[in-house]
Order: sequence, then C-alpha cells, then structure tokens
Amino acid sequence: MPFPGRSMLTRLLPGTALAATLLALPGAAAAGSVPAAAGAGTSILLGVSCTSPARCMAVGSRSRTRGTSRTLAEQRAGGRWRVVPSPNPAGSRSNFLIEVSCRSAAGCVAVGGTTSRAHGTAALAEAWNGSAWRLITPARPAGARSSEFFDVSCKGSSGCMAVGFYRTRARRLHPLTESWNGTRWRVLATPGRPGARGGFLDGVFCGGSRCKAVGSSQLSASREVGLAEAWNGTRWRVVAFPSPAMASFVGVQAVSCGSSTDCVAVGLVFAPVMRSLAERWHAGKWRLVRPAARSPAEAILNGVSCTAASRCVAVGESGAGPVLLAEAWNGTRWKVLKTPHPPRSTASLLNQVSCTSARHCVAVGSRGTGRNASALAEIWNGRTWRVSPAPAVHGKLGA
Repeated sequence: MPFPGRSMLTRLLPGTALAATLLALPGAAAAGSVPAAAGAGTSILLGVSCTSPARCMAVGSRSRTRGTSRTLAEQRAGGRWRVVPSPNPAGSRSNFLIEVSCRSAAGCVAVGGTTSRAHGTAALAEAWNGSAWRLITPARPAGARSSEFFDVSCKGSSGCMAVGFYRTRARRLHPLTESWNGTRWRVLATPGRPGARGGFLDGVFCGGSRCKAVGSSQLSASREVGLAEAWNGTRWRVVAFPSPAMASFVGVQAVSCGSSTDCVAVGLVFAPVMRSLAERWHAGKWRLVRPAARSPAEAILNGVSCTAASRCVAVGESGAGPVLLAEAWNGTRWKVLKTPHPPRSTASLLNQVSCTSARHCVAVGSRGTGRNASALAEIWNGRTWRVSPAPAVHGKLGA
C-alpha cells in the first residue's frame, strides 16, 4: 500500500517534484513520514491558512543536520513572510507539520508527525496563540503502533478536528480522527470502508458541528479507491465516493466546502494513466467532475480552498518537470490558471492553498528538488498569480 497522506502520495509517482524532494528526505522510508531534505536551509511548505488578505500562517519542514529535520512555520503579515520558531518533541529525530488551520491571527492549530528511536512515529500537534507555538500532544489510539495527522480544520472558539491514520502491530492502517476542545485531544470512533484491507484520511473540512473528510481505502494489493466520511457532530459515517472508470488508484488529498451543502474534493487518479481528480458534494452525494478542458498531462491537485459553492481554487503540479498548476472552479467547470514559474527554478509545485475571497488566495509549496528544495509561496489577486518571496531558512529553529 502506498505511503499515506496528501504530501506523501506523490512521492510514489516518478517525475514529480514532491516525489524527488521526499525521496531525498532522510528517514522517510523507515518511518513512512516526511522529514525535510538534507542540507542546511532546505525547506518545504505543506500547508497554509489565511484569516485575512494580510494574515496567513504556513507550515512545513526543514532540515537541520543530515538524518534529522525540524518543524517549520512562517507567518505572513504586513506583506512579508517571517519565520516563527516552532517546537519539536524532546528526543525526536524527524518532525514535520503538514497542515494548519487558523480561526484568527492569534489562534491556529498545526498537525503532522514526529519520529524518535524510543517511540517510533506518532502524530504531532501544535497550537499558536498569536506570539508563540506550543506542543499539544495528541491522544494515542488503542492498539496503535504508530500514527500521523495529515490535516486539521478548526471552527468556533476552540474546536478542531484532525485526521490521518494509525497503524497496528499487524501493520494494518486505520483511519484516524481526533477532536481538540482547547484543552485535550480525544480519539473518535472512525469506521473504515466495509471490506477494505485498510485506509486513511487525508483531508478534512468542518463547518459548525459538521465535517467532511476524504482519503483512500485499499481494496486489494493492486487497487485503491477514494474514501469519504461525514461527521454529524456525534459520529462518523462512510459515504459513497465514486471512482472513475478503469481506475486502479484513487488518491483523494484535500476537501473544502463553500457552503453547508456544497464541497469539492481533489487529488489524483490512475485510469489508466495519471491525471487529476475532482469530485463535488451536492444534493447529498459525491459526483465526479470533468477535468479542465486544457488540463495538462500528469496533473495532480494537492489542495483546494472554496469561498462559495461556485468559487474554488485548487493547486498542485503537472508534467515530468514539473511545473506549478492552479485551477479555478465556477460551480460548473474547471479552468486552468496561468501560474508563473519561480525564476531560476528547474522544478516546483504547490501543496496547499487558502482563499479568503475570490480576489485573494495564498498557495504554498516548494521550488527545486532534493537538497536544493526551498519554500515557495504565491498570491492570487483574482486575475493573476505572483511569487511572494518566503524567507530563507538558516540556523536553529525551535527546540
């Protein structure tokens, strides 16, 4: 079964920038996780959350020494990015933040994973209070040998929902969801797809007391399909998620809702070649959506953000280079947006996007591959994208 997670799926796909970056990261194969690439200052941004056009928080991972990595957090305010220190668990070797969700400029929760020789791989979570990050240790599912968080969604005064997976001693993957009430994490009963060998959740979006989560389920050694679940405030239930014809692998990597009745999920599919995947939740069902008319070859959509039922922006990568990919959804069809390639970069990709309106989105990712990877951010003003320089990462950051 492929390594799980929005940022992990593409590492298995030859020719993608994230694949090359992640395959160069020390400790990745053993842990099934995403430490940062070797080399001082190497960094990658995996998640972003904006509370206004002027305020955003982005998270990821950066290297410190060969074989280890540390969490990375960057804040955008006043038109500039700055690195803010983020903690790492004591005794850890590799740490990474995959996603972040902010209710306000002074209230964010970021999630990911941490590895150590003593405790293996475990889910990681941190909280931002407007001036500093602190560790908020997740609960450990009963019978779990390892666990990781891939996404988080926060709504209301303090509530958050995080999703990912946990692995048992029998090496079977199970979907994982945990709720945060501002004081502690609680593991929630999370069903898998009936008859599946295993599964995980890669994306989540919550509005009020209800949430939508997406991921993948393994049906056999040669087939993976999409997994979708819904939270009604009390329990999770599996909902039908259609697969494209002839699909052998479906990776659903992110979900966003523009209203209580309209959501969009994105990812990738092999059917029989690799291409982008998009599905829409409407009238109580998930339905396949046609790719953009000019969707490039080998396209992958890693992240999506919706500000209304008919206004969504998705980002990712395309081609063997690869190059940045961004698309807009108008409620009926997708349109490929022109996205500037960073200067002096041979490869680049976008991992996630956060939109505060139809005229403002911030997308983050990386430029370059392997030991030459560095953080990347771009801004959409409703008409064009432009590169927003992220700060260079040097020296010690966090514990």
